Amino acid sequence: DGATLLRRDGRCLDQFRSVYLSVGSVSTAAGSAFLELDGTKVLCAVHEPSASSADLREYSATGAMRCDLKFAPFCGPGPRREVRHGDDEKDLSRMVEQALSRSVRFELYPKSVINVHVLVLQARGSVLAAAITCASVALVHAGIECVDLVAACEAARAGEHLLLDPSGEEFAASDSRMTLAYMPNADQVTHVTQAGRLQGAQSTDMIDMCVGGCRTLFQIMRKGLLGEMARAVEEVAAAAAAAEGGPMDVEGEEEGDRPGDP
Repeated sequence: DGATLLRRDGRCLDQFRSVYLSVGSVSTAAGSAFLELDGTKVLCAVHEPSASSADLREYSATGAMRCDLKFAPFCGPGPRREVRHGDDEKDLSRMVEQALSRSVRFELYPKSVINVHVLVLQARGSVLAAAITCASVALVHAGIECVDLVAACEAARAGEHLLLDPSGEEFAASDSRMTLAYMPNADQVTHVTQAGRLQGAQSTDMIDMCVGGCRTLFQIMRKGLLGEMARAVEEVAAAAAAAEGGPMDVEGEEEGDRPGDP
């Protein structure tokens, strides 16, 4: 089985790099997330829908999304990047926006713009996929109504083998590559980008690999959001108990106030 073959970093062909997801990383934003795929690190912040003239450039009966993706000057191994917005950042911003737009219920946000800010802290492969995944988590954390989470992953072809979540070195050495964004519950692809030539069967196999990877990421995204929700509920309960002057029991009554208590 080709999936059992090991890559240079010890992974199987269909295996992700180590994945770390943190929800609520930016306290000043309505929603935020931090995603790390080993050497690729992405931070995303989403703010409340805005109807200001600066954001709403033209009238729209439904809402709209503006995505701004930027690379940190120190994100890559080469020379420091310029501060001004590069063409690659503009292209990636557009693709993130396209991948996420199909998941958001814009009809609930008339005449408003949802601003999504993505900062790539470190780029070592699968940057677009990491940005889409991280931004989708941040949108849901911000309370934006979505039909589903959008998970994204990348696959590459090196010779006869397909590689899931290629590292920067694997990406550079690959013959062709694909980034796919997918809503698992809706079973809908929201974005596909392909570079290089693929035969029919190879293209189908790469799509299947990406969809399988997105399903795996979806479970991590869901777990991260549920964990943050549980933490927030605990904080609210603790604050309510403190405001009442003591710990609360399961029934919502202070200790010592139950019938039969001294």
